[in-house]
Amino acid sequence: MLSILDKLYSIQLEYADNFSLPSTSARLESNKSEQINIASEYFLPYRYSIIEKVTPTIQAIHRADIADGLYNAINKLPLGTQITHHPDTSYDLRCVDSFKIFSSKKGSPHCIVVSDGKFVVVTDGTDAPESYKPSLRLVREMFVRNLELQGGFSLHASAAAIDGRGYLFVGDSGAGKTSIATAVARCLGGRFLSSDRAILKPTNGTYEIIPWPMVINIGLGACRAINSSDGFWEQHLPETANAYFQHYGKTFSEQLSFLDSDKYALTPGEAQNLLSVKISAKEELFAVIFPELAEGPDSFCEFTEEPFTATMSAFQRQLRCPEDRTYPFGIVECAWRDPEKLQVHCDEVLTRVAKTVRCLRLRISKPALTKILRSRSVFDLDVALRAQYA
Repeated sequence: MLSILDKLYSIQLEYADNFSLPSTSARLESNKSEQINIASEYFLPYRYSIIEKVTPTIQAIHRADIADGLYNAINKLPLGTQITHHPDTSYDLRCVDSFKIFSSKKGSPHCIVVSDGKFVVVTDGTDAPESYKPSLRLVREMFVRNLELQGGFSLHASAAAIDGRGYLFVGDSGAGKTSIATAVARCLGGRFLSSDRAILKPTNGTYEIIPWPMVINIGLGACRAINSSDGFWEQHLPETANAYFQHYGKTFSEQLSFLDSDKYALTPGEAQNLLSVKISAKEELFAVIFPELAEGPDSFCEFTEEPFTATMSAFQRQLRCPEDRTYPFGIVECAWRDPEKLQVHCDEVLTRVAKTVRCLRLRISKPALTKILRSRSVFDLDVALRAQYA
């Protein structure tokens, strides 16, 4: 077994790129260029700096002969613990000397071997798009854990900014978070940060909003508000990575229903092109908004102060740290991580935010939001806040 693992770590791979996100740098190497291309779609829009030397390294090896030899050796080892890592991935963990071996139990078959801060992902080399995802998730896990180490934590929120003023949209699914963030990002001076999840990090008396690097989930109704050209979304959505990942091998009629109520996932790279937005790696928090889609006339857009108690209650409902049922992770070492201390830290930071940062309830009608998405006009949210809090 050790000879197989040593050989695994000595393989030279042809394709590589460095990904430097806020708090995290990683070098991804692979024998397939598609692995690097897909990683670029997800991470390069958030590239924070360009550096020459990057650690740690993730090697993605897509070869049937390597996978077969590794699996044959693994099956002779006693079963270790089981780890849930992601909604569609869990692992059996086995240890050999300094090596940790994670073999997938569901999802696309793969193994992850970890030793001395280096990660090797092995798949059977098929062209199934799911085989490229484990490496992306490792980069994301490094990113999240490093930000936690620096005091950051994630919320169920979308985020955008105008001219450096960062808005955090916090709320339940269906509240319009991503649509409103997209509307802000499409305004003059706007930047998109995150969809569904955002990381809040205290820094020198202020707070940074840092995107959670993942797909951008947006409703087709909002997409049509942005571009109402006949057939535009029917033409482009089947070409996106989400359709590629989730509907691999299905016919076109089985892939997408094109109902306005449907949600679709775009990579950050695709969002830049299809939604006509620019993406930012981080922005300073200016205001917290609790959005609510409401009945009302075409121009209905109302702001009210959110009381402290209601703000804290909403924060706690949408907090995704320290216990995260959706992304528990568990492959990247983080011996420093104490869930109880992390919870206390989150409570303290959110209390300071609720007391010192603008926290408002936004009620907006769907027609008003549609108009803003389509027109790319200066968003009333930014105008109102600057007037009220100048």
